[in-house]
Amino acid sequence: QSQQNASQLAVKQAGKMQASQHQQSMSSFQQIKIPADILVGYKIFPGSKFITSQAQLGQSEADWSGLYAQFSLQHAVAYLPNHFDRGNESAMLVAIRSKRPVKCVLYCDKSFSDTAVSSDTKATALRTAIATCLPPETQIQASGIPLLQSVGTFLDSFVVMYDEEDLECAFPHCFLSDDNFNFEVLAVFERDPVHPWMAKSVAVRPPDIDQQRTPLADDSDRLQFVNVALTTDDRADMRLLALKLENFVSPVSCTWVERYAPQKILN
Repeated sequence: QSQQNASQLAVKQAGKMQASQHQQSMSSFQQIKIPADILVGYKIFPGSKFITSQAQLGQSEADWSGLYAQFSLQHAVAYLPNHFDRGNESAMLVAIRSKRPVKCVLYCDKSFSDTAVSSDTKATALRTAIATCLPPETQIQASGIPLLQSVGTFLDSFVVMYDEEDLECAFPHCFLSDDNFNFEVLAVFERDPVHPWMAKSVAVRPPDIDQQRTPLADDSDRLQFVNVALTTDDRADMRLLALKLENFVSPVSCTWVERYAPQKILN
């Protein structure tokens, strides 16, 4: 009898824990709409000339297959060495700006910053949350494709969530189109042939060109890029390199989440 009671108690406690986790999950979840012409995020891409297909390629069967962009120059430039490590001779800093009003799924669950929580557990939590926005028949369809792809396909949205300490954007590849976004090349980095983990040089787009917000930096545009004087420390330390770029790129961070998201979601 006592063993049976203990078993029933364990089941009840597990149920309460699941309900509490679901409530916490849903309190961190909300859809918002971002106006047109908003700087949504920054992203480092390989190469020196951007085409939209670069953002659209790479869809796999993994739930988290997508393109990840950051809200600050500091956060974005930290990923520059990754591209040099992959053998790319150059990389570029690209600003992603909304071309029309676009929808976003805010999922500000702090547990997503915990590396001890598995990516599968995080995917299940987000999939459960977005299912509440879908009719039953669509839920079945959405469950059959990768998570981020389902967000782009059935919610016509991208996701903002925690990556360790910082929020970042997770874009479904299918959502990154010229209809939804402008892509502006702000800076081009060349790899140092002697120290391949470092930037040899960086050329930035002058503010007067930046204001034109042309989607692509074509050859005539590129001729007007200006080289930035870098010290050895600047080239080796991505934090210092980002600080140097802040003298040439404005704004240095995106603030739309704070402006358009309910404060209770962010706390």
